[in-house]
Amino acid sequence: MGNLCCVDDSGGKAVGLLSSDEVSMGEELKTRTEGLVVEQTGAPPEKTTPSAIAISDEELAKQMQGTWKRDKALIATVQGDSVQWVAELSRPSSKWKCVGQGKIEVSIKNADGDEKQTAEFKTDGAKPTLRWSDGGAWVREDVSLAEQLQGRWKREGDDAIAAIVQDGNIVWAPYFNVTSAWKVNSPTKVEISMAQENGEVETHTANYKPDAIAPSLVWDDGEVWIKAQISLIDQIQGSWKRAGILIGNFKGEKFDWVAELQCPASPVKSLSARKLQIQLNDEKHTAELQADLVVLTLIWSDGEVWIKE
Repeated sequence: MGNLCCVDDSGGKAVGLLSSDEVSMGEELKTRTEGLVVEQTGAPPEKTTPSAIAISDEELAKQMQGTWKRDKALIATVQGDSVQWVAELSRPSSKWKCVGQGKIEVSIKNADGDEKQTAEFKTDGAKPTLRWSDGGAWVREDVSLAEQLQGRWKREGDDAIAAIVQDGNIVWAPYFNVTSAWKVNSPTKVEISMAQENGEVETHTANYKPDAIAPSLVWDDGEVWIKAQISLIDQIQGSWKRAGILIGNFKGEKFDWVAELQCPASPVKSLSARKLQIQLNDEKHTAELQADLVVLTLIWSDGEVWIKE
């Protein structure tokens, strides 16, 4: 396991971080047999396995619509010929098209230009699946209203965070220690219960309006909340501690280590909605962001834990 080359002043100990090697899980491809025409010689023809799903471009376009997950986490929503990526990826929308034989092509914009990737549509079990050319897989799932509500919300016209929805609670800003319970009344309606100072409980309802760019909640008193589009890089900004001791600060797309470690600033890159990469000298290290209400934690692949101050 590779270690940081930095040292601290207290004992000259190397500061362990994490291995730069990432284990990629590969999927074993099933052998596909093309249909063969067998001459009748007395023996029955061998059974063959179809190599692709017989699906028209029109039907495939219908099947593509909706929300898709990768590794059980939301990755994108397809609306028409547009792929709207989750906000944490900080990626512009992409265009997709049918290319025949149950396959699609997506054009993804990046720093080096447009990158084209292809996927084959499958029906693995009961869930539509896209098998990508790089070995990855997306599964189309109907996302519940409870899942769509998770995250940070702003009042319309106000850049400040109004509340954070985490599981079955709404955590109110700027206090963060005040919570209210909420529940789903219908596929598009939610209800919150707010405890008052006199001991009574006040309830409010809101209608959820889905949108790939800016989902909203319209409350019964006329107030409108817009879901905040906060990238992974934005969430990690600020000071972080390891074992209760300050280790450094994320500033934009770099990490500044505390002076005692004598480390150069490290470039930071978002790999997915929850995973980031940090580079120190020639080594790259990865961590996953986890949230417990308003506490943000970085779990590094070697087990080390950082907590946002």
